[in-house]
Amino acid sequence: MIGFMLADGNITQIKRNGKLSNCYAIKIEIITADEYILKEFQNIIGSHNHIHRTIRNRQNSILYTSAINVQSTKMAHDLFRYGIIPNKTFKTYLSNQIPFKYMRDYIRGIFDGDGTVYKYRKQYLRFAFYGTYKLMFDIREFLYNTVGLSKNAIITQKNENVSFIPYAKKQDYYKFYHYIYDDANLYLKRKKQIFDEFKL
Repeated sequence: MIGFMLADGNITQIKRNGKLSNCYAIKIEIITADEYILKEFQNIIGSHNHIHRTIRNRQNSILYTSAINVQSTKMAHDLFRYGIIPNKTFKTYLSNQIPFKYMRDYIRGIFDGDGTVYKYRKQYLRFAFYGTYKLMFDIREFLYNTVGLSKNAIITQKNENVSFIPYAKKQDYYKFYHYIYDDANLYLKRKKQIFDEFKL
């Protein structure tokens, strides 16, 4: 879940009497179709906090989201060690505090939160990671050195603070699929399904 929280988690410092306190709250918000991820998070931390559902209007479309809030200063401080901090959007990086044996879970969580996989012209498969340039550089180097993925260029669009790494080679998505999903029991089902349709 740490990788997923790096992508989709949010930590805020709580105000008391109009002033910032030393207490923190953790929030994860995702589309309602993926709400089972929040329930897994509840099970992992032993929380009974309510999952809130919201209807949002975005770009002339309706978006159904689900969110969970947990007030825990201890958990927040633990997450700080992994680069999950308040206002982290433009500061994310691949933490070197994750034991190597958990890196595949960490990478999978980041991909579930800030990655994409899609069919191209109905016969090709492409996937990519999105985030800060630093995070993209770290992920590219790790996947190149550990999994053998191509050392593709990191693309940063003009006037944008978001960079991305695209992958399109069959050998890349084959290696990536098996690296993150073999023996895994927690992942975003809709993304894995797109890979599965190519019978990897």
